[in-house]
Amino acid sequence: MSQIKKVPISELFNLKGIPSTVTMTVFQGGSPYIPTIQKDYVFNKDVVRDIRAFLISPNDDALYITGPTGSGKTSAVLQMAARLNWPVQSITAHGQMEFADLLGHHVLVSNEGQEPVMEFMYGPLPRAMKLGHILLINEIDLMDPAELSGLNDVLEGRPLVITANG
Repeated sequence: MSQIKKVPISELFNLKGIPSTVTMTVFQGGSPYIPTIQKDYVFNKDVVRDIRAFLISPNDDALYITGPTGSGKTSAVLQMAARLNWPVQSITAHGQMEFADLLGHHVLVSNEGQEPVMEFMYGPLPRAMKLGHILLINEIDLMDPAELSGLNDVLEGRPLVITANG
């Protein structure tokens, strides 16, 4: 992703009462992982402030957004990312989800006229880290805490080691 320009957040998110000196960087380039803009989406000033603060300075930590079902937690992140032209790797957690689902798996790949081979396909976590995307894990509280502990090293700023792909 390369920088286009800094744009006032009042303009980006249609928010009133915010000085034009408060800006965010909008990126250029296309990606199938950039969410689609919902033109009628209404941003909450406090939510924009909190997500903006995290995106500017994550401090080797994660952003945990909580609230009732249907309150717009996921939509807020996706719509901010859409307007910033920032790709998102999104996955919804569940009780049977394993850390390996975030990392990726070996799959059988068959190219026309060639023998099938096993190839490692990266999951949303390494793709987000490698490409500078936002990683959005919906319903993370449904995932087994023992499986989530695999995120500790990454959240503490250490490199991601994927033993499954050597």
